[in-house]
Amino acid sequence: MMVFRRFTAGILVPALALACGVVMSGTALAQMVTPLVIANPTKPAAPKAGGSGGPVVAATFTQAQSNRGADTYTQNCVACHGPNLNDGEFGGPPLIGTEFDQKYFNQTADTLYGFMSAAMPPDRPGQLTPQAYADIEAYIMSRNGVQPGTTELPSNLTTLATLTLKQ
Repeated sequence: MMVFRRFTAGILVPALALACGVVMSGTALAQMVTPLVIANPTKPAAPKAGGSGGPVVAATFTQAQSNRGADTYTQNCVACHGPNLNDGEFGGPPLIGTEFDQKYFNQTADTLYGFMSAAMPPDRPGQLTPQAYADIEAYIMSRNGVQPGTTELPSNLTTLATLTLKQ
């Protein structure tokens, strides 16, 4: 049985535009939010945390991992999302605040990781290492008020699906 996992990503239309030689940037790029359906034949989508049978183990990260994530974020994400995670030059959606919290917190940690690794950065989606995506997620968690712990956030999707983003 094939299970589909739905992500909202501004990657499909920009990728098609790029393939056709159309240059997109700024607000126009940010407004091109298109549903992107990614087939995942091995694992059904994890239930929402707190629901029946959902993961209840809080995702953790270390301060060192968050620091690595900050460096990787600066190199790969700051142009779109900004130094404050909500003020990028090219109009990327906020990675901090109520809208972000409602979308990703109280969900399994693989939700954010899966989106980032499939669609980010927009000019080279999926091209960072699995560890880099986990480090960026740790940094985003820290900027959203999650305190570091003693265990790093893993970069394995199966393991991430057993962890919940909690504030």
